[in-house]
Amino acid sequence: MFDAIEMEKRGVPTVTIAHDTFLKAAHLHARVLGLEEIAIVVEPAPDSGVVGEDVGSVADATFGEVVAALTNTAGAAGKGGDR
Repeated sequence: MFDAIEMEKRGVPTVTIAHDTFLKAAHLHARVLGLEEIAIVVEPAPDSGVVGEDVGSVADATFGEVVAALTNTAGAAGKGGDR
């Protein structure tokens, strides 16, 4: 979160991708670091706790949300996903 917020403050659009189990922490960090509205795209944490071969399908599933958040279209990615 720190790096994304620093980039945003410098005018570089970012999207943070967080596992659903870390969403609360991501929002807390964003608030504490002064940029509550930062774009966060949520993806499900792997069932086993280990990122496996399904990483491509997860990337495919969230690609549209990332693009929407970067271009700030269609309400971006939603809060837990929104900007």
